[in-house]
Amino acid sequence: MNKKQRFYPWLVTIAMGLIMSAIVDTYSGVIGVFLTPIANGMKVKLSDVSFFYTVLGLVMAVTIPFVEKIIKKFNLSIELLGVVIITALSAFIISNAKNLIIFYIMAGILGICMAFGGLVVQGIVINNWFEKSRNLAFSISSVIESIFLVIVTPITSLLIQKFNWKVAFFVLAIMTLVLGIPSALIVKLKPEDLGMLPYGSSEEKGASINNIEKQTVKKNISTKAVVFSGAFVISVLFTILVQFPGNIIQLFPTYGVSTGIGATTGALMVSVVSFAGIIIVPIIGWSCDKFGPQKALTFWLTTGIVAFLVLCWATKARSKDISLFGSLLICAAYNLFGSGQEIFARYMFEDEFDQGFSLVTSVSYFVGSFIMPILTGILEMTNSFVAVYLFCGLTTIIMIFLVIIGKKYRINEKR
Repeated sequence: MNKKQRFYPWLVTIAMGLIMSAIVDTYSGVIGVFLTPIANGMKVKLSDVSFFYTVLGLVMAVTIPFVEKIIKKFNLSIELLGVVIITALSAFIISNAKNLIIFYIMAGILGICMAFGGLVVQGIVINNWFEKSRNLAFSISSVIESIFLVIVTPITSLLIQKFNWKVAFFVLAIMTLVLGIPSALIVKLKPEDLGMLPYGSSEEKGASINNIEKQTVKKNISTKAVVFSGAFVISVLFTILVQFPGNIIQLFPTYGVSTGIGATTGALMVSVVSFAGIIIVPIIGWSCDKFGPQKALTFWLTTGIVAFLVLCWATKARSKDISLFGSLLICAAYNLFGSGQEIFARYMFEDEFDQGFSLVTSVSYFVGSFIMPILTGILEMTNSFVAVYLFCGLTTIIMIFLVIIGKKYRINEKR
């Protein structure tokens, strides 16, 4: 394996993480700190501003089914470059918006951009570029996003306090261009576009021949066959359920206030999860490569069940220390939202990953827009975080069951 063959796939992995950060995480994660300032500035209800997420999610869900076919027909670097520029332009317009109508319209445009520069594209690109260490690559790309959120979110909050939300949003638009343009130019859809092989394939005799044969003689399954397969149903259920632990940390500040341990402790719990993820996520990817997704995902999900039980204990005891320990344990289950979806879908669909993952993601994004209302609804009905944590623990148990039975329904197992 020459130097470029060894180095470039990892450069693509980092570039995809930066593109995800610039296009997706900025306007679906960091934007959370803008909600109250925008509501106050426009003199509207917070719930009206929050509708931004609904528009974003629905547009992404509708757009994603077209992503896989379109990115294969055009130069991916040019396509991503266009997406970065349109994303930044939309952010510039939002920074000058004086009413919610413009805000919602831009949310729709950003939803399209996120579809063409988001999780599905990341998954397809990394899947193409790696034969070995693929799951580690998925995870490293997600770590780039975690580091981005840890750094940019507090900086953005300070900008809002120092100046105003419009200035902060303008800065995010500039940052989108700075991170996105060079990253887009690095990314290619597949290594063959640069006359290279997937990472790890050149280590085995005849790998290049096998790789060519694999791409020329394999028969694609029809979209109908994929949708009606057991692999599709199980993958959809997994990607929906993983969003419950994937969204739980958004309630930690509220948890801190309601239990009396304080909003500061609740915010610290969020930070613990974010920082721990930088270390844990690559280990998750490595373990899936080393021991296989079935064994590794089962282990990490089991730690999630333990975490939810610890958080129930912390709720009853109203303990800061136990709460922080529980947030540390929940890190693995939380961080399966993203890279875990890619890893499990690759395990279930094998050679049909591109088609299967795009369809699964479309459905999961649509249903995912109701995850937070479900969690907050449980909290309001029971007035207890114990009920919320037990419900999330139940979803984690179901995910383990799906992982265990998934092997029987993998698409390539039936060929």
